[in-house]
Amino acid sequence: MKKYILRFLLILWACGYYSCSDPELVVLPDEDTSITGKALYFSPSYLEVSGSSNFTIDIHISEDIVDLIGAEIEFTYDKTLVSFHSARIGFLLESTIENVLISEDDTEIGRVLLTLAFIQDGNNIVIDGVDGDGSIVQVSFTPLVSSGFFKLKLDLSLESLPTCTWHDEGSDHSIYTQESEPHSSNSFSSLINATIFIVE
Repeated sequence: MKKYILRFLLILWACGYYSCSDPELVVLPDEDTSITGKALYFSPSYLEVSGSSNFTIDIHISEDIVDLIGAEIEFTYDKTLVSFHSARIGFLLESTIENVLISEDDTEIGRVLLTLAFIQDGNNIVIDGVDGDGSIVQVSFTPLVSSGFFKLKLDLSLESLPTCTWHDEGSDHSIYTQESEPHSSNSFSSLINATIFIVE
């Protein structure tokens, strides 16, 4: 009889212990997030945020991109879970003497276009490009719900609908310009998305 009582007490203790411990959030990556080549990527690629306040996330370029003088970046977000709040120059461009950042938000479909241009040295009317790796822009969002998760998508190559507001079908949605070729557009070799978890 003692054996059964001890076993019962042990089961009760185990149930109480595990029910009182904090739940563990396990995030399983569903895509390869390795950064290779001339990449544009969200950092971090997985982010847990509070549903009660604004949050920010950086968009980086990889170290393989050199002499950068401008970029056009397009991404999507889930308009039912967050609203786009603002964009500002990232730390990699804070030392540039002149920079322009224009953000356009299509709230109907949850899509943002960022246009950046900057000059590293204007004293001698010489445009020196910026070299990666680092944040070129930081974007901010306002949660609309207390919990949920969604993707911030830079890689729009597989999307057919909704139609892009700013580009023709088949066009690159994100491009960059280098000082050595100021009048030509270059495609990023990889675009890495981010997963955002909103928690109470």
